[in-house]
Parts: sequence; structure tokens; C-alpha cells
Amino acid sequence: MTEPAATHREGLSPALSLSDFGPTAPLWLPGHALNCYEGEPALRSWLLTPGLLTERIRSSAGGSYRMTLVCEQREAAGHLREIEMGAGAVVWMFARSRVPAATLAQHPWLAQIGSTP
Repeated sequence: MTEPAATHREGLSPALSLSDFGPTAPLWLPGHALNCYEGEPALRSWLLTPGLLTERIRSSAGGSYRMTLVCEQREAAGHLREIEMGAGAVVWMFARSRVPAATLAQHPWLAQIGSTP
């Protein structure tokens, strides 16, 4: 009797897919796993160096640094804020933050960050 191809093949574990983690579960990988996905050492260093990414972008962009508030709105589930950071007209980073309603109830100031990086 042969084993279906989708299960085990020569002693290897079956491959996992995002659906194995459920639709709402975050998929966080350790920093060393980034080597499998990003081959460019300069880009990896931006993602792996400890500290605030905002400060690194601000420092690298110098006088042409900019942060643009793309969207900020309340939602039934909480608060959504989207920003872009970069140098001049070039966007270096897009960030989306979602703050759950339960957190907003305890810290309402999080819904009023606006264009503060």
C-alpha cells in the first residue's frame, strides 16, 4: 500500500502551509530564518539590527526624511493606522498598525498618534 504523496515522503515531515496556522494566527519567524528569504546582506541588516527602525530610517535619510500618515481610522475591532517613511519621494517602509478595541479602552491615546512616528 503506497502512502499518498501529500503526506510523508522518504521520512520527511509533511510541508506546512499558511492554512495550517489558521487565518488569524501570526506567522513570526526567528531572525536566522530570514537568510532563507532574503539573500541580500544589506537588506537583512536593516531587518535584523536591534533598535528602532524609525530612527535608522530618519538617520539614513538625513534632511530628506519624511513620514506620511496614509490612513488613520476607527474600526469596529479597534483602530487602524498606516504610514509611509522614506527619503524625499521614495518610500522605504510602509507600516500598518492595528490596535484592538480592548487596548484602546485602556490606552485611548493610541488612537490619536496621528503623524507622530
